Amino acid sequence: MTINEDLYTYLTSFGFTKEEITKVVETLVNQNSLQETILKHAKENNAYLESLGIERPTIIKMIVFSPNIYGLTVMNLQDKIKTLQELGYTLENCLTIITSYSETLCLAKQSLINKVDTLVELNYSRKDALKMLLGNANIFNYSPEMLKSRQKDIMKLGYSKDDMMRMTRTISKIFSYSYDKMQTSLTNLESIGYTKDQAHKIAKLNPSVLGHTKESLDNKIKDIINLGYTKKQTLKLLYKSPAIFGYSINTLKDKLTELVNLGFKQTELYKMTILHPALYTYKKTRLQKRINELKDFDISHDEVINILTIFPGIFGFSKENISDKITYLINIGLKDVIINDPKQLMQSVAVTYARYEFLKSQNLTPTKDDYYLLFSDEKYFQKRFKITKGELVKQYDYNNYKEQKYGKTN
Repeated sequence: MTINEDLYTYLTSFGFTKEEITKVVETLVNQNSLQETILKHAKENNAYLESLGIERPTIIKMIVFSPNIYGLTVMNLQDKIKTLQELGYTLENCLTIITSYSETLCLAKQSLINKVDTLVELNYSRKDALKMLLGNANIFNYSPEMLKSRQKDIMKLGYSKDDMMRMTRTISKIFSYSYDKMQTSLTNLESIGYTKDQAHKIAKLNPSVLGHTKESLDNKIKDIINLGYTKKQTLKLLYKSPAIFGYSINTLKDKLTELVNLGFKQTELYKMTILHPALYTYKKTRLQKRINELKDFDISHDEVINILTIFPGIFGFSKENISDKITYLINIGLKDVIINDPKQLMQSVAVTYARYEFLKSQNLTPTKDDYYLLFSDEKYFQKRFKITKGELVKQYDYNNYKEQKYGKTN
């Protein structure tokens, strides 16, 4: 096929390769579009897409994937974006959708509206439906039958309906995975060292793993081992925090560097991340905020780093949780426990308060040099003092104590 010289020159100057130009033009000509019209639309549509802030390389990918965009007018494109906004998306969301799945611009207005309704009919909330389409705009092109079929496929893997709903809400891309592909991915997880139940749990927590190939899993294991972990540690790391399967090796390296810059020793990082793999998923601002919150209790920076090195799980506590525990221990003179034995912060403040009051009534008041009974094993405590945890917290109500000491809080 001979391509109009002006059209070829324009598309070349815009950045298309010869092969890309041939594909786009042939697709439209086969649909009876005139090359003069293609040129007109190409110029106008490219200018419009660039005005939205979309860069040329992205526009080229969009057109190559969906040449029919050059069969539309600017008004058509504007109307599709307006429809998406009326559904509840911001302009930024609209750009994410059309750049990730450019065919969206070629779908009928009613088709876009119907897709949200279809997801609602499948028991997702409207808010969830919009979020799912934003995460995987390809769903706009899926039939109701395909979506229902994929839901059934996921449950055939052994997941409950509630699990399936949660998994598809979390990672809507899972709708693009065939049953065979998902089943193979679970088998691949077993082949790298997990049990069947562990593989099942990993995919439940991070459904995107169901799209991983054996090669990608092997490479992930290899990359993490190259960071300095053993194979056993690597499997434990990924099992405890499956989100890490989606992180690149550079992202993991950057997180380790962030932790060093915050004051942690390089030699301690591997132990810390094995104890609390979620460290890799936290933003630097969250890590810094927790450090600052601990320092607010008149704990030095070095002491805070020591606390978090020994017990990095504190990064996962809510602010109220950690504040209540630390405030109470400081009030009863056990600040040293926080600094030197922070793992004791795992115990509920309600239990700590109840045990403290009980031990005090037994003339066994815990001190910074003798506090083992306060945090002793529940089975041991119950056997020695003939009182259960439930009975203790009922007899010594921490919430009443807190209200009397600090007043009612919102």
